Amino acid sequence: MTGLSHYLRHSLTCLYNCMCVFTIRCRNVLSDALTANTHQNKFQLLLQLEEIQMEVDIRKYDLFGIQLGQYKDNRRLLTLEVGLLSLLKRLLVLLVLRSRS
Repeated sequence: MTGLSHYLRHSLTCLYNCMCVFTIRCRNVLSDALTANTHQNKFQLLLQLEEIQMEVDIRKYDLFGIQLGQYKDNRRLLTLEVGLLSLLKRLLVLLVLRSRS
């Protein structure tokens, strides 16, 4: 096994273990009855889960090979030129996937 593949296997194992610990923590915190003592932990966990879901949702719209450029009339602004066809294809794929789920 090469150094890189060993490193990747180790990294994936660590990531899997962290996910398992996080899942167990989620179950434990969310299964507790809502009291004045557990409210803060539940709220913090729900905020973390919402942030993770936002990141997942944003990543659905990632475009590769596209670069930001400076706006010609105002150098402080950035522009993003995206071909309409590629954007429409991505939206259609997302609509089809959502309609299937």
